[in-house]
Amino acid sequence: AGAAYAVTMKSGDSLCDDTRSGDFKQLMDPDGDEVKYKTKENSKFVGLACAAYVGFANGSLMTPLKYANKEVKGLEYLVSFGIGAALATVCLYWGYYAFRTATGRPMPPWHWDVAAKPALLTGLLWSAGNVSSILAIQHLGLAVGWPLVQCQLIVSTVWGIVYYKEVTGAA
Repeated sequence: AGAAYAVTMKSGDSLCDDTRSGDFKQLMDPDGDEVKYKTKENSKFVGLACAAYVGFANGSLMTPLKYANKEVKGLEYLVSFGIGAALATVCLYWGYYAFRTATGRPMPPWHWDVAAKPALLTGLLWSAGNVSSILAIQHLGLAVGWPLVQCQLIVSTVWGIVYYKEVTGAA
């Protein structure tokens, strides 16, 4: 087991960590009082489980459109899709709140002043991409359009490697 290397950034009450190497991840509560350690193996399992679910969920994302009324051709699908996304967000928030409460941890601060603009821009980019994916599938079909939409993986990989420097040195 190697030593942990953690870079922490504090902004008001919040604390984030960026672990670059080592076997343990250092976590602190928002006040910086309590230090907890979480093994990377547990983090990898959670990450792989979430990635597998995303693969299933996003791979099935446009399937309900095939079962929609034949008069619903594509963009009409967005209204109910948006309502479903909003309901899912509310349910996930309250589930997270219940989990934090049950484990005796307070909810982290919101940081509206810092997070609002990037979050809104992200939502706008995602929505524009979603509209484009629906149009691609409408014109090319699910078997051709959806795999082409997955070029997003290449774009996000390039962002991660080139801009965010997520890959440095040999693997």
